[in-house]
Amino acid sequence: MKFKDDYGVFVCPHVFSKSAPILFSVRDFDGSSQFLCGNDDCVESSNPRLVHVAELAKLDPTIHQLTSMSIGTYAERFSSIADWTFGKLED
Repeated sequence: MKFKDDYGVFVCPHVFSKSAPILFSVRDFDGSSQFLCGNDDCVESSNPRLVHVAELAKLDPTIHQLTSMSIGTYAERFSSIADWTFGKLED
């Protein structure tokens, strides 16, 4: 399964500028999706950007593996070539 090209997701500035790979993804309790660089301080100290997932998938087709994420879950990996691991967010 793949994301629709026009599906909007939030990204951190590092992912937006293509200076870091996507290493962490969240499907928030409000249903929105985030694709982040994995730096813990990044999200807290920066303004997220809204982009179409098609732009991200051109650079990293593995994000299509995240279409099955349920609300309140996350996926992470240690490098852009590592497998995704999944977990549940805490309330």
